[in-house]
Amino acid sequence: PDFVALAGLPKHVFAAFVAGEDARFFSHRGFDPEQIRLSLAVNVQAGRIERGGSTISQQLVKNLFLSRERTLSRKLIEALLTWRLEELISKKRILEIYLNVIELGEGVFGLVPAARRWFGKAPKDLTLVEAAFLAALTPAPVSMERRLVAQKDWDEYTLRRVRAILASMKSNRFISDAEYERARNARPTLRF
Repeated sequence: PDFVALAGLPKHVFAAFVAGEDARFFSHRGFDPEQIRLSLAVNVQAGRIERGGSTISQQLVKNLFLSRERTLSRKLIEALLTWRLEELISKKRILEIYLNVIELGEGVFGLVPAARRWFGKAPKDLTLVEAAFLAALTPAPVSMERRLVAQKDWDEYTLRRVRAILASMKSNRFISDAEYERARNARPTLRF
């Protein structure tokens, strides 16, 4: 009942997730070699896994079909399923499904429950900065929610993440310079 069609969303809503998670989503075939190289370099330098390089397609496969364990065999299965997904389903459909299953808070899965949870509105009514906020939750939705609820306000990490997504939206031409300037200092009221 909470499924939302991509066609029913303003462009800035899905663009926030693309800009924040996988800016080259519409141009790659399921894997982003540049992000894989960057993640490998960061992780080797750190001596541990600090940065993932998964595309939206890979994240969708992981969320729908696989466990969260970090093993080589799971990554190989993920790669195979991602390749197959990209062969069978359009990019728009992949993004649409992703937006309806992504975790965006503790026990909050999908854009409709997330928009309701954080802002008390439908996804079609989200402002640019509200959409960027939801996209900012994706790396660690549960820990970010707990931190925000404990403070009852925005924190510096969340503000930086939202601004980085807005900057990516601008640099990838999802939004204009004027839209970016209006949104970058906005702090909509969160529901606690």
